Amino acid sequence: GATDPEWMAVTDQKGCWLALLREPVGAAVSPGTPQWDEGMAEHEQFGRVAGSAVRGGGALYPPDPATPIRVRDGDLLLPDGPFAETAEVANGLYVLAADDRESAIALAAKIPVSPKGCIELRQIVADAE
Repeated sequence: GATDPEWMAVTDQKGCWLALLREPVGAAVSPGTPQWDEGMAEHEQFGRVAGSAVRGGGALYPPDPATPIRVRDGDLLLPDGPFAETAEVANGLYVLAADDRESAIALAAKIPVSPKGCIELRQIVADAE
């Protein structure tokens, strides 16, 4: 967590990658279920393998209670829905530290996802870039 000496300050993003975990809509699992607990055990194992390369992250609730926020011409809009249908939903994320794209891919490939899930890997822009 934030008090852990291995935790990277938000301002130091050089060499960091976002691993966005995406699952088919029907594969999203709710907290408090046996499937959730099983998935969390798999992610704990990944955390042990990845060690200090994991700089942050977390699981996301299913999108049902999501709040889309839009600002248009200075006005805050909080639409009630319906929302765009999508085949996949984001259900978790990691911030990973890696020296290069190949190292980031190798690390992200170890993140557990469902058989039809995927990981979207994107480099975080460092302040100096």
